[in-house]
Amino acid sequence: MHTYLRIITTATFILLLTCESISACPMCRVALEDAMQSDQRPTAYMVSILFMLSMPFMIFGAIGGVLFYINKQEQVFADELTAEAMK
Repeated sequence: MHTYLRIITTATFILLLTCESISACPMCRVALEDAMQSDQRPTAYMVSILFMLSMPFMIFGAIGGVLFYINKQEQVFADELTAEAMK
């Protein structure tokens, strides 16, 4: 299992290093390049994309954190019950 994870990680890393930068919409890319000299819209557009991309990670991270916290509290409670039962 560990070797499969290493192979997948290495393949992903190599793929990310060799692929070119792509744009979802060629016309948007041209419009943003033309607007680069004049105003802050391209920067705001790029920040909004980063914000949208980070949302799933933040949501699942928050849910995972809450579940981890609940699990830890349950373990502490179970350990206390076990310690009381041993007395």
